[in-house]
Amino acid sequence: MMSIASQVFLLFYAVIYGALFTISDRWRPFSMRHGSRQGAWRSVLSVIFFGVFPGLYFIWAFLRWLTIQGKDPVVLAVAIYSVAPLYAFHFIWSWFVRAHKDIFYSAEEQSREPVCKALGWVGSERVPTWIRALMVAFFLIGPIALLVFVPIGRSSVEGENDMKQAIAAIVNMREWVLVAITAVYVVLTYFVLKTMRDEGRKAAVTRTHELLWRVMMDYRSTEMLLAVDGLWRFYDIHKRDFLEEYERLREYEHIKIMELPPGQQTAAVTGTLHYQRRVVSHFYQFLATLHDLGAIADSMLYSYWGERTLRIINDIIIPVEIMLAEKFKTDSPGFRATIESLQRLYEGSNQRIPT
Repeated sequence: MMSIASQVFLLFYAVIYGALFTISDRWRPFSMRHGSRQGAWRSVLSVIFFGVFPGLYFIWAFLRWLTIQGKDPVVLAVAIYSVAPLYAFHFIWSWFVRAHKDIFYSAEEQSREPVCKALGWVGSERVPTWIRALMVAFFLIGPIALLVFVPIGRSSVEGENDMKQAIAAIVNMREWVLVAITAVYVVLTYFVLKTMRDEGRKAAVTRTHELLWRVMMDYRSTEMLLAVDGLWRFYDIHKRDFLEEYERLREYEHIKIMELPPGQQTAAVTGTLHYQRRVVSHFYQFLATLHDLGAIADSMLYSYWGERTLRIINDIIIPVEIMLAEKFKTDSPGFRATIESLQRLYEGSNQRIPT
């Protein structure tokens, strides 16, 4: 009959193993798509750390817990703690992958979701050695060391007594030793939390720069350059009756495009002023959303897009959007929220960058 301790160990082991296996799917540990050699190496590593090691450890630990009968809270707590090596196998695997991602992921695999996001989330910097040593000691060595005290081949009562005696021997150490150990753990905890906070900030900065870089690449594209230039030239020529002239040109271009064969219409649309206005408008709507979400700090955003650059929102984008919404009866709460978001983006430049 299974002991209470072995049942607790079995339950927690199954739950944690299943949870870690589910979480690991974002890394595609067993996938060998694209015929990559890196995928094969990754699968081998995954079999070792997600299959072989957990399986061998489970057999060894479970057999030891079968010798322990009783419901002592300390024993049950140790049974739960003995599941910790599963975490160790998981983060050791992630250390290997992060330190040598070019060995375990091809360039194409690194560019695909969800692997791309998973690799970007953990970053590329190495985990400090002292943190790795502390995590291995706590999650791997500690549980194994405690389980060594569980005897095999003795009676259940003897096994339980030996476990209690081993724990009692640790608890009954001299007071100054306990104080020293407590102090060490407090210091280590402080540095762990500090490191986690610093790493979180670095990761946030990295994500911000990556996002900003992608936005800048869109802004610097040839299509965007021609669109902005075309809108300003048209605005300068028809400043007094800009909206009327814009609508007149839009209808004229639409009629001409409809007269073309279907195969030529797509290429013709990209050269219209209306299409160029949509390109610019959608870009700034996206930038305004990032601004509202705080994804890019204002100091960074407005250092690239000042008042003169964003003036196109106030002078061209918003007036045309409102005019078209009135004409085609597309006004809605969502549309008004978009306009307000664009206005906040432009007004923020006025508050930070002098004209």
